[in-house]
Order: sequence, then C-alpha cells, then structure tokens
Amino acid sequence: MRYLLILSILLFGCSKDAETIDDKNDNLEFEFVLEGDPINLSSKLNLSYFNDITVGVKEFRNDFVSLITASGKSTIEISGSSIENLTESQLLISPPNTGDLPYANYIGVGQLIKSNGKFYGLYHGEYHDGTILPGGVPGYYASLGLVFSDDGINFQISQDAVIPNYMSKEDDNGFADGGYAGPSMLFSKDSTELYVYYVDHNRDDRGVNICMGKFDIIDGEPQFDKFYFLDEQNNFTSSIIKGKEVVSGDYGSSDAIFPHVTYNKSLDLYIMVLNLNAFSNNGCNVNDSGIYITYSKDGINWVDPFDANVISYIGSPKKLISECSIPFSENSSFAWHPSLIYTNEEQTEGYLLYSYGESLSYPGHQLYGIIFNIELK
Repeated sequence: MRYLLILSILLFGCSKDAETIDDKNDNLEFEFVLEGDPINLSSKLNLSYFNDITVGVKEFRNDFVSLITASGKSTIEISGSSIENLTESQLLISPPNTGDLPYANYIGVGQLIKSNGKFYGLYHGEYHDGTILPGGVPGYYASLGLVFSDDGINFQISQDAVIPNYMSKEDDNGFADGGYAGPSMLFSKDSTELYVYYVDHNRDDRGVNICMGKFDIIDGEPQFDKFYFLDEQNNFTSSIIKGKEVVSGDYGSSDAIFPHVTYNKSLDLYIMVLNLNAFSNNGCNVNDSGIYITYSKDGINWVDPFDANVISYIGSPKKLISECSIPFSENSSFAWHPSLIYTNEEQTEGYLLYSYGESLSYPGHQLYGIIFNIELK
C-alpha cells in the first residue's frame, strides 16, 4: 500500500494565464454535479486496501465492466455486470518482494490506453528502503515504468523506469518517500501524443505536487523510449530535468497529489480530479483537504482549483469531497485516488470513483463511487 508522507495533494497547479483562458464565447457553460450518496462498490469483492492507485477501464459494455487498479501491493482486475455490481476479481501483477527492481515491493497499474490492439499502462513501482511513513506504512522510493499486454491479462513489465529521475533512491531527500509516483496517462486531444501526469516526491526545495510530460506516438505506436518533460516555460524537453508543477499546493502547508486526467469530447476540455493534502501541526487540515476537480484547454495550463478568487471561462473548479487525503495515523479516516469513469458516449454521465477508509485496520480503504452528471447550460 502506498502513502505519501505528510506533504501531499493539490490540484494541478495553474499558470496565471489559465485564469482567463481564451474567449469565453468559445466555451460551453456547464456544471459538474454529484448526485446521491456515496456507494460502496466493494461489498461483493473480497478485497482489502484498494483502490490504491487510479482506476483504469479495460472493457465497458452495457452488460459487463472490467476495471484495473491496485489492491495491497499488487495490480488486480475487478469486473461485473455494472460498476454497481462488481463481483469478480483476479490478480494480474505482483511484486517480487525481493531485490532492487523499481517495483521490488509494490506494483500498481490503473489507467490504461489501447493502441493497435495492445494495452499499455504505467506502473507505480516501489522499492522499500526501511523507512516508515505515517500510519506505520513502509517508506519508499517510487518509479514509473511500463506494462504492456496483447490480451489485458498477461502483462510484460519494464525492468527500468520509462520516466527517468534526476534523483536516485540513494539520494536522501530527508523524508520517507521519494521518486515519481501516481501516474495518469491518456491520449492527447488529437491522439498524436500521450500525456502523462505524475506526482514528484523528490521535494528538492518544493512540496509534493503534480507535474506532466509526454511520449510521442508514431504510426499509432507509442514511443516509450523517450520521455519529454514540461519545463518552466511550457516547452517539452527530453533532457532529464526537474519538471514544472502544473498543479501545486502551498509550500509547507499543502500538496497536490493523485491526479486522474481525462479528455472530455463534449466539453472539448481536459478534466482533472485530484487530492489536496493540507496539513498543520503534523495533522490533517480538514477544512482544505479533499478531492477537487479542475479544467484545462490544452492539458498544460490548468485553472487553479484552490484559488477562491479565480475567474475561469472553461468550467468552475471546486472541491467535490471534504476528507483527509492521506492517513495521518492508523485510526484516521481518509479519501484518496479519485478517477472519473464515463458511462455514456457523450461523456456527460458517469461515476467519480475513489477509495475511502475509516482507518487502516483491515480491510482498510475500499472502493466507493458517486454518480455524476455534466449539465450543459
């Protein structure tokens, strides 16, 4: 199970230009609305400590749903006749629990893409270094590697990270967590690139926040041999750099973490759901912590979801769920790892999925969902 230290979560940081993006007449007016109470989607599954990463869609039909996520230290598939009737689970990928591979002690895959008949995903891998995080959870150095499969069941795993880090697990950042974590990967609007959002735990004179980069696609084939980081000038570079934070919290009091990004074709917008981990006096700042939503025209510049005075013509960012975003102790409640799953072709209906736990006691956090509607005005 993976946890951020006490500094984690905030929605993708926005440049000031994102506050008044484009001509307001070019954008639809809409409202993102949650309907009803949270639904426990785990009640028919004998699983514990999940979802522990984003939730990816492997297959979605009127009579069958198959999702990919992580439980405990491994990647699993859960399926059933609908999202509200998930009844089956199977283990897909497990860590070796030995050695010094990037995924030696944890491997979690969530969001998937499919290209030329093959499934691809980025794994969040962990090497446990003997340190301890809040709640007694093992500390780690996290890496982002590749999995791929012809059938969505038997996956091959890259032995090295595909997103290189300028800091290694031997570098001490003064905290129990380090590296790159929590990936969200999707096709760009025109499907010529793969956008990747991830959480930078290096610290290195800043907090734990959301960065982005991309892989090229050539003739329908993703080019995972070269990753392009977004720099501070909004340029992409293959140089191994400290990437730009596209969503961030306030340094020393909150972090933006756990992004899940989709492109919504009806709105012609990128949508991100994420957590803000706000903290004070070594504990949770419940007033600010929670799951948020925000928007972007280009996937690079995001409306600041934490600025109450922001003016946006591409949707109103807001908090969706008020709850601590990480377990600050073994007995504290938390809600984390949000994902949006669309259930209609127009992408105006679906579920906000996330994991909620009253504590870390077995069976730990469980998968929950709330129905959403995007109401066009």
